[in-house]
Amino acid sequence: MDLYEINSLALLLMTKISPSNDTSLKNYIETSIYTFVAEVLETVAEKYFITQMSEELVLNLSLHVSNLIYRAKNGKQVRNPLSEEIKHSYAFIYEVAVFIAQKIQQKIKLPISDDEITFIAMHIGSYFEEKFETENKLSCVIYTPEYYDMHERLVYKIDEKFNSQLNIVDTFYRLDSNALVKMRQADLVLSTIEIKELDKAIQLSPFLSGKDLEKIQAEIQTVQQRKVLNTLKKSIQTYLTPEHFKRNIYLDSPDDYIDYLGTQLVQTDYIEPSFIDLIKAREKMSATSFNNAVALPHAMEMTAKKTGISIILNDYPVKWGTYYVQVIIIIVMNKTDMKKFRQLFDFMIDTFSEQEKLHQLLSTQNYTAFIDTLFE
Repeated sequence: MDLYEINSLALLLMTKISPSNDTSLKNYIETSIYTFVAEVLETVAEKYFITQMSEELVLNLSLHVSNLIYRAKNGKQVRNPLSEEIKHSYAFIYEVAVFIAQKIQQKIKLPISDDEITFIAMHIGSYFEEKFETENKLSCVIYTPEYYDMHERLVYKIDEKFNSQLNIVDTFYRLDSNALVKMRQADLVLSTIEIKELDKAIQLSPFLSGKDLEKIQAEIQTVQQRKVLNTLKKSIQTYLTPEHFKRNIYLDSPDDYIDYLGTQLVQTDYIEPSFIDLIKAREKMSATSFNNAVALPHAMEMTAKKTGISIILNDYPVKWGTYYVQVIIIIVMNKTDMKKFRQLFDFMIDTFSEQEKLHQLLSTQNYTAFIDTLFE
């Protein structure tokens, strides 16, 4: 183990011991690197609608970037055995990591490998997932009659258990017209008594058993999926028009497909011709092929004139990076629609990763059949 590796291990241990080490840790980091990472994360927060970046995240990522730059400048390679798993299972987090890696690459004028990008994704992953989850809470109304302090304990337990997923907007202890109005407006209604006037209420026991917790969690997932699918169906039907749906187009390389689909979007006034180069630049950072099925070439800049999707379905696979794919989708985003990018991105990858669904979609021969099959 050389001196660099010893110092790296020492820094790693210091980050795990105590927050009081923050001042000492900063002394190990060049001020320019810390400032650079803070500025990049500020840009990320604005770009991806993250409300706040913690000091701990900035510090830990700065330490990692400091080591990454050292490795890049000294030709040291790292391997991450989870690279493909993270890229496929946490595609949007990986995409944010690619954006950060691109900024680092521009700063040091050296390439950043897929393995290094994956390590960045691991650093930011849990923080971003928690933020995304918190900012997409479901509104919840609880109805439970007052009896000693049982009603208070019930509300407290639900809030404690599901705080990251539910925003309890109202609690009612008697049923009246005002309560029913609020319940109909909420995403989720939890009640200890049957509410005949409301179909969507989930009935619980006053003691909140383990089965009740499972019931609430299952309903949260159902409601979230329904909301996302409703939003996505409207979005995809708006952004993917019949003239941008193609079957069996066989070209020689990913760049050729990007040119082909990009030119269509230029001709229909979705993007400027220069936007095609932005898509190719993102592709060079890390291939956008996923799970042996789909390639999702896109730009990291959200400067399209308007948001659009262009898609090719092929009966036979074509080589894209290290994979062979049958579905090629370009998504171009206008900054006003940026909040929808993550949903679109993850939905496309998840949908085409399911073999049965993939087979059904590949058998569709026209736009209408494709849309119907996508959401059936």
